[in-house]
Amino acid sequence: MTTTAAPQPTTAPKPSVAVPGESSYTADVHPDLDFELDRLRNQALLVWPKEVRLLQYLGLRPDTDLLEVGSGPGFVTGQLLREVPQGTVTALELDADLLERSRHNLRGADTSRLTLVPGSILDSGLPADSADLALVRMVLQHLPQPEAALAELHRLVRPGGRVVVTDVDDHVWGVLDPALPKLQPILDRRNELQAVRGGNRLIGRRLGRLLKAAGFTDITVDAIAVSSDELGLDALLPQIDIAPRLALLLQEGIVTEQEMAELLAEREEFLAHPDPAVLLTMFVVSGRKQG
Repeated sequence: MTTTAAPQPTTAPKPSVAVPGESSYTADVHPDLDFELDRLRNQALLVWPKEVRLLQYLGLRPDTDLLEVGSGPGFVTGQLLREVPQGTVTALELDADLLERSRHNLRGADTSRLTLVPGSILDSGLPADSADLALVRMVLQHLPQPEAALAELHRLVRPGGRVVVTDVDDHVWGVLDPALPKLQPILDRRNELQAVRGGNRLIGRRLGRLLKAAGFTDITVDAIAVSSDELGLDALLPQIDIAPRLALLLQEGIVTEQEMAELLAEREEFLAHPDPAVLLTMFVVSGRKQG
């Protein structure tokens, strides 16, 4: 009796070389990377049932050839593979460590239709007109040149295909009830730090105009909201776990020890409230490449 090894994800030969200033995000910037990756996995899975319904409305089909930009450790990649059983997924990721984590996390998945590509959306090296749909999830907020990324995506998507951008705007990120008054001023400082690094956590409000400027038409603007009313408070607590999420600000002196202590005290008051609630939102904006 012979056994056949499970197919491994194909890796395109393009080397993963980070260009200085091309992204404000690197995985190793987080003081507690394991926490951050667990949080992102939690976030992705919480919104996925709503997100995939919207993707299907926007054109995702079982035979779609799909490009995932900034695929990270593969949390969404595995979901996408299940949604396109007759299609393919090309996962583009700049960070070599995250790409390797993706390979590990996707063990057991049907990877015969998956290509992992090390590289940047600013210079992907992928062939033109090669994707029916491109998903750009929580990526553009980190780019100093989102316009250049969207121009490359316009090249990569087939005529008639769509680019779908999921991202945030920190001024409408969600609602805590009761509120944490000390939180938003600190989030504003985080926005300033990301801007200095070349990113923009307020990019949600600009996405439609950015897509139009890149030549996309039939712009759609949607939002996905998840709430403790439907999922339970415990499901959303990692997203408001303040200490590890703001550890970088503390490390870089942007938040003081006293400010962190006061904010943590507010969070404890929130959790002790008889009926606390969390509502989180993200924008989903798409555009079609004219055929």
